[in-house]
Formats: sequence, structure tokens, C-alpha cells
Amino acid sequence: EPLANRVLHRLLESAGLRLTLEEVMRAYIGRTRQGCIDLTEEKLGRPVPATFVADWNALLFETFRGELQPVPGIVDLLARLSVPHCVASNSSADRVRVALGATGLLERFEGRVFTADEVDRPK
Repeated sequence: EPLANRVLHRLLESAGLRLTLEEVMRAYIGRTRQGCIDLTEEKLGRPVPATFVADWNALLFETFRGELQPVPGIVDLLARLSVPHCVASNSSADRVRVALGATGLLERFEGRVFTADEVDRPK
């Protein structure tokens, strides 16, 4: 979330929405991508730029690939688990795949990743 919110903050500024990082975190954490777009358009009083989603993905995925790290101890914990486990996320499948790939965890969850793209009504 800290990396993703930093990226969103930067993108919102480029779209003309001036908020502090703290305001972005308060307003946007936990929302779906479409929920973030809807809120941004409401605050701007106009649609986001046509390239907003593509720019968001590009910047976010670049940031994840360069900076995202696994939670300390997670690799050992996953290796010791004796019960079935998966990843369930309110994020898009692409975002989850990039994040897991950047942290070296993707192969540990192959075939067991469930995202907001797969449900009619994400949280």
C-alpha cells in the first residue's frame, strides 16, 4: 500500500488533483481501481485523462519491479505451512501477478491467486 499510494499520489497530481500523500491514503485505501477513478473524477469535476489507467499501471508496475520486497520471514513461513493457502486480493490480476513476481513469490501461488477481476462485486 505505501508504494501504491505514493504512485497514485503522483498520478493524481499530474491529473490536476492536489492532495497530500496522507489525504490520498485516507481517501483511496481499500477502494477498487474503478472506485479510485470515480472518486478522482468526483473531486476533479471532470473525467480523468484518457491515459490515466495505462499510466497508472505503467508507473505502478515499474515501481513494484524496482522497489517491492517480500515481508520479512514470509518465504520461511510459506515453506512451513502444511495447510492449503492462496492469495485473495481486491486488486486486479495483473497487479497481483506483478507484485508477486517482483517479490519472487509468484511461483509459490501459481494457480491459487484470486482477484477482484473474478468477482461481480469486489469489496
